[in-house]
Amino acid sequence: MIQKTFGIYADEQTGEPELNIEAGTFHLACWTVLDNNIHSFEYFQTEKTLLKEFKENWHQLKLYSKLLTAKYQHVNLIWNHEECLLSNKNFKETEDNAFMLETIFGDRRAYHIHSNEKNSLNIFYRGEAEAEKIISQNFSSLTTEHVFSRLISNENNSGSIMNVYCYPHQAIIILQHNNALQLVNNHCYETSEDVLYYLLNTCRQFNIDVQQVQLNIHGLLDDDSELHTVLHKYFPLINFGSHNASFTESEKFAEFPAHYFSPFFNVGA
Repeated sequence: MIQKTFGIYADEQTGEPELNIEAGTFHLACWTVLDNNIHSFEYFQTEKTLLKEFKENWHQLKLYSKLLTAKYQHVNLIWNHEECLLSNKNFKETEDNAFMLETIFGDRRAYHIHSNEKNSLNIFYRGEAEAEKIISQNFSSLTTEHVFSRLISNENNSGSIMNVYCYPHQAIIILQHNNALQLVNNHCYETSEDVLYYLLNTCRQFNIDVQQVQLNIHGLLDDDSELHTVLHKYFPLINFGSHNASFTESEKFAEFPAHYFSPFFNVGA
């Protein structure tokens, strides 16, 4: 079953915008960009994994979506799943990428191997072959990237900062510590305590005092949510994140907290 959570649309459209589609484990987000401004935004959640029976899920998405049925000059598909690895830029051979992904995540149904570069990193990941085929049949110009390439920032901080990007049953943890990027992980979870475990374990691995680490939370949750309440018991320095986007319809997006949209619009410089 597909549930539409958000639909924010520009009143008028001049020109032909670019469409971004983010495909997660239990969500799909899409937004249009025109003249460097976010134009419209939609967000869907799924009860079962998005990629299971993707053809049927895509059919339902198009029934409920205004954005997936329009025409665009370019479409960017952003994969948001755990089957992704980071290495330095010297490690780029496709054969090596496929071997490493299969070693870590195992072999399964048909997929494509993709890679993007960000800073000094090579980000290589799997893209579902069936999903990419179906989406490319609907749009003439399609490129792919992984969400890590959008969220990793160039900034170095002297302290310890963990950015946590929350999605339905999925959380991305990005740790900056000792003036360097130390960890990027994408976890699936069932309960708020699962997320707490991942964060506490990350602090233990890097010998970080939970009383000192700055925790920035991004996603569709509020300060009275169960996850925020659980995390606040252990992490005193906790804030909601922000984004660096500009909007065509700023007043419509301003009705909601900025951290709702930061997992999608918080593109690292």
